[in-house]
Amino acid sequence: MRSAKHQKMVTHNILIILRNFKRFKSSFLINLLGLSTGLACALLIYLWVRDEVMMDKFHTAGDRLMQVLEFQKNAENSIRVTNSTPGLLAEKLASDVPEIEYAAVVTPPYWFEPFQFGYKEKHVATRARLVFARFWDLANGASFICCRLTFQRSF
Repeated sequence: MRSAKHQKMVTHNILIILRNFKRFKSSFLINLLGLSTGLACALLIYLWVRDEVMMDKFHTAGDRLMQVLEFQKNAENSIRVTNSTPGLLAEKLASDVPEIEYAAVVTPPYWFEPFQFGYKEKHVATRARLVFARFWDLANGASFICCRLTFQRSF
């Protein structure tokens, strides 16, 4: 008996909601748009904060790792933040700043063209990165998929 009354009340409330949606279309759409935009922004902020917090958690010394960023100003006076800094900066920072134990240089991925890397049936589109020898000192205990290539100059 109680479930029949409950079902009748729910259908009555849904009917009232639908009538109000039909009568106040513009305010309903504005409220729906605001709610969906707010939820989307909250989700993006959560994902961004989570990504920042999880950075270098796999590494044993993740709390001591830092990344140097460069602010570049172009001709239109807009500022671009990039992680590509001059290669000699790592040596200079390591020698001049006593708090820095190691400094390694990693080239940005846009220096190299994309290529296919694969084994048997599995292929991955990737870009190469050039790292200096000190990078492997920073990677203690971390598991990386890497290929060591040796280049020889023939001139």
